[in-house]
Amino acid sequence: MHLGQESNRSWVCKGAAMRFHLFHFTPLGLCRAASHLAAGRRLCRLSKASLYPFIPDSVNSMTTAWNYKLTIQEAGLAPPGTIIDVGANTSQMTRLLALAGAQPPRVISFEPNNSLRPIGDIYRVALLDRNGVVPFCVHSDPAWGHVGLPGESSSFEVRGARFDTLVQGGEVALNELERPLLVKIDTEGNELQVVEGFGSCLAHVDQMLIEVANRQEGVRPDHMFLLFRTLSAHGFCHAKILYACYDGSLAPRYADILFWK
Repeated sequence: MHLGQESNRSWVCKGAAMRFHLFHFTPLGLCRAASHLAAGRRLCRLSKASLYPFIPDSVNSMTTAWNYKLTIQEAGLAPPGTIIDVGANTSQMTRLLALAGAQPPRVISFEPNNSLRPIGDIYRVALLDRNGVVPFCVHSDPAWGHVGLPGESSSFEVRGARFDTLVQGGEVALNELERPLLVKIDTEGNELQVVEGFGSCLAHVDQMLIEVANRQEGVRPDHMFLLFRTLSAHGFCHAKILYACYDGSLAPRYADILFWK
């Protein structure tokens, strides 16, 4: 076990309970939940798994996970041997992505919030494009947060690091990770910084599933363009939107996009 790493081998226990908001009980929210559950039922039936352990925490991830399984089958891609979960939270998405193959993949989770318990090998590190201590801001829902600016309310200091620095320092044994290697990123607007922090290690990554923020607040205006350009330069020449989240607005709040080589 390496510095900053914890281990959590329990795959069936749930993390922090999902918090319900008024939106979930609106007609749009109920329709969206029903659609997610239908996708989750298909995924679990095909994978010969029970749906119930994923309710309610993983409901919002079910459509993306179902479309991920369909996409890799259609594209002739092998299911992941390893999943690197960046912004793991309680592994709501990764628990479902693990159903894509016949054998469960190894999971490496990066989650700086100590109050959350993801699955797999846990690193209490915020992956970024730089090394050093950074402020981590917790939202009104304590299960959600992001790397912010010094002085933001409800923030505490966490370790920030580039992924390639962790590999070079021996904290992550990249060459020992079974491929295909899937990197899942959900960092509330910091996805570009995470990708840039992988540096030359992107050569070892086969697939990336990224929640791409579709907003201007807190991110660079050109962050989406730069993200796509960076991935294209490293050989990720295929992409597909697996899910777009609408909360009633004209444009989706975010999209889950799969990139692969």
